[in-house]
Amino acid sequence: MKTPKPPPAGLVDNVVLLLVAGHTPDQIKTAAAAQAPAAGKKPPTPAALEAALVEARRRLALAAEVDQVEALGLARRRLAEVYRKALSEDDMRSALAALRELHKLERLHTAAPRRPARPAENVEPVPTPPPGDPDPLHGLRITG
Repeated sequence: MKTPKPPPAGLVDNVVLLLVAGHTPDQIKTAAAAQAPAAGKKPPTPAALEAALVEARRRLALAAEVDQVEALGLARRRLAEVYRKALSEDDMRSALAALRELHKLERLHTAAPRRPARPAENVEPVPTPPPGDPDPLHGLRITG
């Protein structure tokens, strides 16, 4: 099986521009077939045009990705600045709101209040050594 040839770079760039402008793939295919003869060029093959569309979508998806580390750093800096400014103006309500948001961002908050843990059932308490017993292994049994 033959591997498909990569589309010409200029074709991919033009397809990216047309996709960003809001054209559909069908409109792009029609325009490519119509404009190439007018420019005195051979129109791209359907396979080359489809490969250009795939590459253009890949490039657009890559450009649209958000850098999580950068976004979190920016949010931290903004919230820290709001907190600092609120404290300098003695605005405790805003300072606490900024601190709360900062904790949410850092996942230091709890979504719901924690319930006290239920005592485990069918568990024997660990024996404590008698006062003054120097043996730290008191109460342990070796089995097996």
